[in-house]
Amino acid sequence: MELVPSELPIQVFVDYAHSPDPIAKVLQTLRGLTPGQLHIVFGCGGNRDRLKRPMMLSAALKYADYAWVTSDNPRQEAQSQIFEDMRRDVPQADTATFIEDRREAIGRAIAALQPGDTLIIAGKGHEAFQEFADRTVSFSDRVVAHECLAQKHFQPQAQEPHV
Repeated sequence: MELVPSELPIQVFVDYAHSPDPIAKVLQTLRGLTPGQLHIVFGCGGNRDRLKRPMMLSAALKYADYAWVTSDNPRQEAQSQIFEDMRRDVPQADTATFIEDRREAIGRAIAALQPGDTLIIAGKGHEAFQEFADRTVSFSDRVVAHECLAQKHFQPQAQEPHV
């Protein structure tokens, strides 16, 4: 797990967790370090075990306050099918936000963070690419998170007047 450096009063981590148990464990670890809300951005790889997809969403929804579900190397599989598999038999699936574009999902998750919140961007870790059916593109969760954090600002809190 790697902390993305920032001067903001939030924490953003990148991790390689890409199956149900590691997602649950990383969220349980971060829960104890998070005074605010715990968010996760993650996805399920295409052309991989379809049966673990709903288990990954269930783990994310069990341990995080908010889940942003996105692409993670969809390969030759349609992202809509991956999302459909993830939702299967997960009653609370509608509480998550599903966004196909990983950059957009990371940006929206970071934009939603409030002071004291933590975000874990899971699944790709150190990977510097995203695999699609017809191409592989350069993509780094860490770089995208750093760019989004550089754009984020909080309004200063009004201070109580001294009497």
